Amino acid sequence: PPSGLRRDLWISTADATAYSVMVGCGEHYIPAFALALGFGPVATGLTASVPLLAGALLQLVTPLAVRRMGTNRGWVVATTAVQSVSFLPLIWWALRGHAELWEMLVAVSLYWSAGMAGGPAWNAWMGSVIPERMRTPYFAHRNRLGQFAVLVGFVAAGLALEWGRRRGVVLVTFAVLFAVDSASRLVTTHCQAASRALKPPVDAAPAARPNAAGPAAPARAWTRLRAVAGSPAGTLLTYLWAITFACQFSGAYFTPYMLQDRGFSYFSYMLVVAVSFLARALVLPWLGRLGSRIGSLGLLWVGGARDRDADALVAGVGGDPL
Repeated sequence: PPSGLRRDLWISTADATAYSVMVGCGEHYIPAFALALGFGPVATGLTASVPLLAGALLQLVTPLAVRRMGTNRGWVVATTAVQSVSFLPLIWWALRGHAELWEMLVAVSLYWSAGMAGGPAWNAWMGSVIPERMRTPYFAHRNRLGQFAVLVGFVAAGLALEWGRRRGVVLVTFAVLFAVDSASRLVTTHCQAASRALKPPVDAAPAARPNAAGPAAPARAWTRLRAVAGSPAGTLLTYLWAITFACQFSGAYFTPYMLQDRGFSYFSYMLVVAVSFLARALVLPWLGRLGSRIGSLGLLWVGGARDRDADALVAGVGGDPL
């Protein structure tokens, strides 16, 4: 590729690596931090679920914000900077040894809202920087490196927390990890600011069509919704919604269950989750080849059957799996 594009690719790869270190060291351990502060399992689950809801709602401001700023890159840089700052109160609470539940919810909601708000703009921005013919191979390598960095960060943080637990300095260890996370996000902010913004400024919002509002608008919306619900795309959307809801319904309480109810150490918890990361990285290439043989629908059936059996196993059907 030309020198300018080659530079952007290297910068984007460094961005992905730093971001993945932040996710591995910090994002996955926020519920564990809530437990270390003395929160119960319900409050810990709220710190892993309420911020996601807040982020899903607040990311709706992204189109308006990009339109006002006139650039996707500017909005992405702003949101990543906010994410870096969101770790500062976590560092302070770790050093102080105390935090209120509402404080944790606000700080973690700020983290998730900034991350989710920048995602759509980042996708549009990268689509303008990286040529179409290079996207698939480049992002395949980029994502593989990112998964490896997440695994390294997660394992390193777990080992550090186990070391801190044995020496009675768990909260101080959390403060150090969150400082690393904040610095890693600052690195990504610098990388994004140093990249090119090839996409022209976003045009103003198009004028509303004459029939976009009025007494018949709700009826038209209902008709379209029913048409989508009865189509194959609607069936797939319903399936994805149901399986995501089922996973998120209990996923927020996985960490308190392992660390508090089962009494796992930080090392054991890290090992369980790290094995899942490693298994995913090893199996994904094989699943890609399987999908080319049996098709996307067949692969979806295989994944659905696997999820059903895994849920039954975790529920204790046929004995305690642990």
